[in-house]
Amino acid sequence: MGGRVIRTKNFVVDATDFILDQAHKAIGERNEFRIALSGGNTPRPVYTRLAEVAHDLSWELVRITFGDERCVPPDDPQSNFRMARETLFASTGVPEASILRMRGEIDPQIAASEYEDDLDVLAAQRGEQIYQHDLILLGLGDDAIRRRYFRLPLVWKKCSER
Repeated sequence: MGGRVIRTKNFVVDATDFILDQAHKAIGERNEFRIALSGGNTPRPVYTRLAEVAHDLSWELVRITFGDERCVPPDDPQSNFRMARETLFASTGVPEASILRMRGEIDPQIAASEYEDDLDVLAAQRGEQIYQHDLILLGLGDDAIRRRYFRLPLVWKKCSER
């Protein structure tokens, strides 16, 4: 699957519509939609709108992971999980079992290792060598370019070693 650039004058509406379209396609094809959420401030209005318009989405068939998390507890104002919980999870009734949270409150190396192990278990349960997302929301804010250059090479290296 190749990348796709969408030029828009209405980012929130178009991003929400794109996510919903991908979700409905994946659920129709495999009865499951896997999405990795991005954090920070830019996706906040997207998640808010998604919660408002996704009434027909079967949230029990959605598997949510996080592409990044800050090294803070889940109730900290800087937590990406907290932002997603407040804007999306709480008002849609996403089942807790559908959310895989990285534990930002513990040592980052341990948290990353645990999260990788959790993803590996999910992949193995599905007969996959590596957990495969339907949609990964990457850094969307002003420093997104830096995030892509400095974080993704580590992910790609790790994935290619498998």
